[in-house]
Amino acid sequence: MRRREVLGGLAGLVGSTLTVGTPASAPPPDRVVTSLEDVLLGHCTPPTSLIDSDWLRTMLAHAWSDFRACRYARLSARLPQLVSAATASHSMATAGQRPSAAATLARTYHLTTQVLVKLHEDGMAWSTMDRARHATREADDPLLYAETARMTAIVLRRTRHGQRAQQALIGAAQVLDESTRLRSAQQAAAYGRLLATAAYTAALADRRDTARELLHEADEAGRRSGTRNGFADVDVMLYRIGVARALNDFGSAVQYARELRPVQLGTVERRARYWEDYALALHGRGAYAESFRALLAAERIAPQEVRYRPWAQHLTVALLNADRRRALPELQGFAARIGTPL
Repeated sequence: MRRREVLGGLAGLVGSTLTVGTPASAPPPDRVVTSLEDVLLGHCTPPTSLIDSDWLRTMLAHAWSDFRACRYARLSARLPQLVSAATASHSMATAGQRPSAAATLARTYHLTTQVLVKLHEDGMAWSTMDRARHATREADDPLLYAETARMTAIVLRRTRHGQRAQQALIGAAQVLDESTRLRSAQQAAAYGRLLATAAYTAALADRRDTARELLHEADEAGRRSGTRNGFADVDVMLYRIGVARALNDFGSAVQYARELRPVQLGTVERRARYWEDYALALHGRGAYAESFRALLAAERIAPQEVRYRPWAQHLTVALLNADRRRALPELQGFAARIGTPL
């Protein structure tokens, strides 16, 4: 599986010492020797010298930029060193430094969890999610708590704990509302993301009315947060597509997708998610040629998303099985290009 190739990229060499500095140029994922497990299980020697907090925050910002741009190969070269450095920085921090170091560590584990979720490595994601929760308790930041709860719910949902996931999301939204009164745009945006994630979780459990109600509330929060805080009406529309698809309402999903221009979405990762939902919804309607065109659009803007993510591999296989009359002559070449077994 291509996801295993990417997971292999989330590593340092076995027994190597992770040192603070500029990461090496990103190797192809299939040429990296070990996995992120070596870092998480302590098989790599951590840094022993003091770590510059500004360098660490810069490294984290670069890693998030790679994630949002779907540059998974480059991210795979950064992430092991980043996790090791953030962990060491937290352990070396003085009492006065620990809340800030804990916040950086939690954000590092948020990123790591998101990568593992994308690769369907749910067991490892559970571990990084738990570490994020421990770090968040020390950080004492309502926004960080909200995002950690959202990550927790996503992992719970993917490991067949949908009801617990829903409880975590609704509980976190209530805590955020009560503790902050959503006075800032960032707080309103975080609240909206929690509710939108809860809506998708409800849709996966076929709780249609709950999903629609939560999306409505998320939309209200998005309007309060404005367009500069990472959650607005276009983000809610993106969730509407995913919710409709999860409910097997492929017609509505396609309609919502056609009402949204992907250029409105702020990052490559979100635009790739748009094309993912659109392609899968079109396939659900039996519109195989259109689904393939959406898949090609995803590849154009985020080639590593299509090459390494399971959804693209699975959809390609489904299209190959459906295209018995060879009506899509480019499909087999595309499958070979992204490494799908024929």
